Amino acid sequence: MDSSIDAPEEGTSDDLPVAIGTLEIDGLRPKVGDPVDLKVSGSITKIVDETAFVKPDTVNDQPMAPKVQATDEQNLRAQAQALDASSGGVY
Repeated sequence: MDSSIDAPEEGTSDDLPVAIGTLEIDGLRPKVGDPVDLKVSGSITKIVDETAFVKPDTVNDQPMAPKVQATDEQNLRAQAQALDASSGGVY
């Protein structure tokens, strides 16, 4: 993966989609790896022993941002990697 790309190819189930404008400080957009403080509100979806699982409804008083779909380039890259893996990388 190209480390100059400023977004992961796929989010994990733990990632929260957040409108990037709510994370700007003095008009500066954050970069991957920057620490951030968030205010998250949501509802409990389940409780297991001493752990509550929360589905976020808002982040920084804004509705959750929609999940980002992979771009065509990312889809093509994933397909090429899958093909390479299935053929052992030999042509």
